Amino acid sequence: MKFSFLGGFLALCFGLTAQSQVVISEISALNTYTLLDYEEDDSDWIEIVNQGGQTINLLGWSLSDSPSNPRLWSFPERELAPGGRVVVFASGKDGVFGDQSEIHTNFRLDSKGETLYLTPPSGSAFSSSSFTYPLQRAGYTYGLHPNRSGLFYLDTPTPGQANQSIEILTGILDEIVISPAGGLHEGPVTIEINATDPIAQVYFTTDYSDPTPGQSMVYSAPFEVTSTQVIRAAAFRSGYVPSPIATRNYLIDPDEKLKTLPLLTFTMDPEDLMGETGIRGTDGEGNPNAIKRGPAWERPVAIQYTDFDHPENSFSINGGIRMHGNDSQRVGGKPSFRLYFRDEYGPNNLEQLFIPESDYQKFDALVIRGGHQDNRNPFIQDELSRRLFKDMGQASSVG
Repeated sequence: MKFSFLGGFLALCFGLTAQSQVVISEISALNTYTLLDYEEDDSDWIEIVNQGGQTINLLGWSLSDSPSNPRLWSFPERELAPGGRVVVFASGKDGVFGDQSEIHTNFRLDSKGETLYLTPPSGSAFSSSSFTYPLQRAGYTYGLHPNRSGLFYLDTPTPGQANQSIEILTGILDEIVISPAGGLHEGPVTIEINATDPIAQVYFTTDYSDPTPGQSMVYSAPFEVTSTQVIRAAAFRSGYVPSPIATRNYLIDPDEKLKTLPLLTFTMDPEDLMGETGIRGTDGEGNPNAIKRGPAWERPVAIQYTDFDHPENSFSINGGIRMHGNDSQRVGGKPSFRLYFRDEYGPNNLEQLFIPESDYQKFDALVIRGGHQDNRNPFIQDELSRRLFKDMGQASSVG
């Protein structure tokens, strides 16, 4: 009996040790192509690390974002050596994919913040370890800091590797407000930029580039804009994740001819457009990037639509932009684009009566066709074909 009791006591001690040495070390609730899954989706992910000195089999362990259901999702068999890490995609796809190497949960992460629960096989809701994270920002992860105890924002996502971060980031800055709204203005406009954090410093640019501390102009007081101008601004503070970049495009006394049609403008960092990694640029070997596909060739963009006849239809929104169609690779051609709306940029849908002939007012993606193949007089062949097709009751693009 003494031997059995001792053996049971040792087994219990080992079980408690094993339960406490496996923890959540890093999460990405707004993955921006840091890590793609087998379908090339930038799904959310959770990193688990074995901090102990013994190999642990994760079979039967559970992950959940529900305190009432800690067994929401269970791990398949997967051994985790001492110091080893496993990345689990929180995609909602639920399964093991990609040559049995990718693990996917049946739930997704909430970018606004929530609590995750990691439960060992022998545990209950009371023995689960928890990982609480706040509002997340694209380009950053949240987890154990390499040089400090506790959880922080991490400026260098490292799925499957030891956590890294140059700064100690304890908070996150809200989006700034640039007023007045962009769009059509008659005469000069006085620009005012406000940050919600009184300690934060605001930097802005007028050359389309991303605002950067030490390189961009410092905002200190309202200023006047007398001609068409793009203003991009963001707030920065030591120890905080920067605010999202706010963009406003001011059309000051435009030519009357420009007002005959709605105006769609894209504003993005020049390097993201024409640089070596830009969607319209060329790589180091002279190959056009326009032929490259997938999420890796999507770049952030500020989109502004100005309807001169119906101002109520005008809007501004942040999104992602890719090239569309094989013919867009020609340097001298008029390119076509795809626009994507997701949480990492802002609203995950464009809710707007963008196409008057359609009842749809909610879009997660749009294709902006250049129409450059119909380039001979009378320049209406494509549009005539589309309208005839539509009049026959068939699905057709508009414009």
